[in-house]
Amino acid sequence: ENYIRQSAIDLAERSQALLRWVDIPLQDCVSEYRIELPSCERVVSIQRFSAGGEGDRSCSVGAWFPCSAGRVRFEWPDKLFYEGSGPREASLRVRVAVAPTRDSCEVDVRFYEQLHEAVVNGALARLYRLKKTDWYDPNLAEYHRKLAEGQITAAGLERLTQGQRGPFRMRGRRVV
Repeated sequence: ENYIRQSAIDLAERSQALLRWVDIPLQDCVSEYRIELPSCERVVSIQRFSAGGEGDRSCSVGAWFPCSAGRVRFEWPDKLFYEGSGPREASLRVRVAVAPTRDSCEVDVRFYEQLHEAVVNGALARLYRLKKTDWYDPNLAEYHRKLAEGQITAAGLERLTQGQRGPFRMRGRRVV
């Protein structure tokens, strides 16, 4: 069970395929907001945000990004800073990539159902690397590690392309 949990955590961190939308109501005279998640999850990265009815914008750690009547900055592990003028009637809608915490006993069921093969291959790679056991086999460990690596990459690409197939246009992120 421990190896399955470690494999699921590794998959969620590296592929950033487990996504959540979080709504943060803005308040007057408050500039720092915590991203509230269920107790068994933690923030890996901020993918996008929208504020005050604006469209989605990309976001990265430490940089300020303009939004309606202000700007937003993300600080790891779970803080957003908002600077702006005027009344704060709107809210920030933030899409975050999350991963289970290290002591979590749960993982999102849709995440596991979609990516269970990668989780199982990662766990098998760890198990086959255990020396002084009857099942120790470095060749099988390497085989399952490579399968897991490919599946992690595929899950990350699936997140980036949002399931689109065929030709699509890649856009770089603009950092202000």
